[in-house]
Amino acid sequence: MVLITIAFPRIHLLCLQDFFSTFPLSNIKVVGNQWNWQRESEFSVDHLLDVDQLENVASYENPVLLKINTPTRVVVGSTDVLHSLGLPALGVKLDATPGRLNATVTESYLIGVIPGSCYELCGRGHRVIPIQLVVS
Repeated sequence: MVLITIAFPRIHLLCLQDFFSTFPLSNIKVVGNQWNWQRESEFSVDHLLDVDQLENVASYENPVLLKINTPTRVVVGSTDVLHSLGLPALGVKLDATPGRLNATVTESYLIGVIPGSCYELCGRGHRVIPIQLVVS
């Protein structure tokens, strides 16, 4: 009886994890490396940006693109040490642990460039691990 009492809420929570699968989500996968973020997105650069935003985007190798008012699942992992993806404008801070995936769902209501960085002291070069999301 004790095991059933303990197991039932846990099974219910596991079933609720699939709740977001019913929403039309876009997915972003971000993997932390020693001095950069590897990122994959479903969208390509096919929109117009302001000139000042274009200079910001050019300073990063591969900005991640988001659609406005669309729920986006952000999945974070790491290949070497602990990292922490921080996107203050979206209210996201996810720990990137080696061998484990961490995920959250976020949505942006503003168009523009959202900067982010590593919030974990992950070693030498920690402060130069930027990431940038472009919301269109």
